[in-house]
Amino acid sequence: MSDYPLNINELGDKIQFKTEEVGVTIGSFLQTGFGVFSGVVGLACTVTGISVMADGFQLGWLAFTSLLGVLPLGFGVHLVKDSSKKARARREEIIERKIMKAMLRQNSSVTPQQLAVQMAIPLPLAEKKLEQLFGKGMLEVKISNSGILYYELSEAMRWENKLLR
Repeated sequence: MSDYPLNINELGDKIQFKTEEVGVTIGSFLQTGFGVFSGVVGLACTVTGISVMADGFQLGWLAFTSLLGVLPLGFGVHLVKDSSKKARARREEIIERKIMKAMLRQNSSVTPQQLAVQMAIPLPLAEKKLEQLFGKGMLEVKISNSGILYYELSEAMRWENKLLR
């Protein structure tokens, strides 16, 4: 049994974030799969067009099959690259929102080390995310009397949090 009561808001946040992460993974998988399929179809059409030249050169057929091959191949490559970029950006957004929601709910400060442990992420990623949120004006950097660097909600975020309660 836990020492803390079940907080339905935190549980809801965890479910929401996990659902979003699964959605990003599935979307990325489907987009990548369709991109690979398009690339294979494009490659097959291109090879077919080139093999037609062995039977005798027919410019119209070669152009047609090569065009049918190049377009899906290019589209497939674009989808695969775009998929990984979008998934990475979406995951970054989810991590930022997790940090902000946790800090807003607890109305507390956090060190990079605490954040890394709480979110089970590498310390360099925690430091990077906190710096990015500081750069956006959402967090303030403070140094304790004992020299420990920590982040807390900016004045604007604390003011907004009072309105949300």
